[in-house]
Amino acid sequence: MKRYRNLNDKKVPKPLKRYIFAFLIIVISVMQLFLLNSLATAGSHLTDTEAKIDQIAKENDILESQITSASSMTTIFNKAQEIGLSQNPTTLSLVAPLPVAQVEKSFN
Repeated sequence: MKRYRNLNDKKVPKPLKRYIFAFLIIVISVMQLFLLNSLATAGSHLTDTEAKIDQIAKENDILESQITSASSMTTIFNKAQEIGLSQNPTTLSLVAPLPVAQVEKSFN
């Protein structure tokens, strides 16, 4: 039995299929090159950013150790002596201390 072709079905000739296929391969290859180039550029930016982060972390550690040493009690005591402050072991009070509790002597 003979099959009839539908009039809406148009076959694309084989040479045209090959050209379309070759064109698609070229377009996809060019897109892949652009994508790889952008990824390589992003990778170099990431490397630069990580190097800056490491440098800032090292500076932060150095500053933290300087703050720790500057805020130690020995350093503060030495700086106070350099500017003329001295220890005052005795405390003077200008007001007499108030009694905490008074016991009346009325036990007769």
